[in-house]
Amino acid sequence: MSVISTYSTSCFKKTTSAILMFVTMAVDHLLTSFILLLICNTGFSAEISVFVKTGDSVQLDIQTQELPEFDLLSWRNDKSVIIVRYISGTKEVKPHNSYKDRVDFSDKTFSLTLKNMQKTDTGLYTARTSGNSENNIAAYRVSVIGE
Repeated sequence: MSVISTYSTSCFKKTTSAILMFVTMAVDHLLTSFILLLICNTGFSAEISVFVKTGDSVQLDIQTQELPEFDLLSWRNDKSVIIVRYISGTKEVKPHNSYKDRVDFSDKTFSLTLKNMQKTDTGLYTARTSGNSENNIAAYRVSVIGE
């Protein structure tokens, strides 16, 4: 093998290694940007697991420091029931009929307190604002445990 051939092979390996490193860094950067974009667009970073005993209450708080401007804020469960609707213009709170006697909503902190929890209440609870844009502002995986 000649000196030129050895030099060319060595140069090719270094160039290939540099390109591979550049592509890896670019993919890493894109993945990080995508994750940050998801976090920013949804307004919160993860669902929180909460355990509550049968018959007890649980308070679910919004998970964002800066609440976007909104017309409507709603808390719902994974059964597609809107537990409570809050209309910001009129400050009207509308609980769902099936939760009417078991729910408290704070129009100051936008937290939701569910009372007398039953095993059938186990599931995902989310809060969402809507107006100029829709934003998820809380997610809780609630597990009702006990008798």
